[in-house]
Amino acid sequence: MNVGGRVWPFLMYHTPWYRASRRRVLDLMWGLVRTRRAAGPPDDARATIMDTLMTLRDPAGTPLTDDEVVCYSMYGFAGSCSYMGRLVAFMLYELLRHPDLLADVTAEVDRAFADGLHDATDVRGLRLLQAVYHETLRFHPVSQGMPHVAAHDFDHLGYRIRKGDLVVLSQVPMSFS
Repeated sequence: MNVGGRVWPFLMYHTPWYRASRRRVLDLMWGLVRTRRAAGPPDDARATIMDTLMTLRDPAGTPLTDDEVVCYSMYGFAGSCSYMGRLVAFMLYELLRHPDLLADVTAEVDRAFADGLHDATDVRGLRLLQAVYHETLRFHPVSQGMPHVAAHDFDHLGYRIRKGDLVVLSQVPMSFS
């Protein structure tokens, strides 16, 4: 990420320690893909991002290759590392700006911990915390945009978008809207 983000020079890709580290991570990820494929699809409640990627098909019906599943899984991991800290910092900023909201969220979270958190379903039940999360994303987008391929022709604001065109949707202009 430091090389891709131009913090470190491109030459770093060629250092022995980087290559060894990259190999270990890729070996781990390919092992996870093989293990998940061998186990078969889990029920929806236990499906991971990797499981979901393994069910995808391209427009011709061809499933993603193991390399593609590894690549897209790593993108999600790297994105989480890049963006979650920023998102949590903005959530904390908003909560600290609104002391009454902070007190309500703290009470909700304290109740959940007192009752015991067993899995992600329990966390999803924290409705106020979830609302703060969504409002934080609305006010403080952590990504400049997401690329999509147009599924069909359409017009938007005087521009003709054709099926297959790459379109980047950005939530930044909608911030604070």
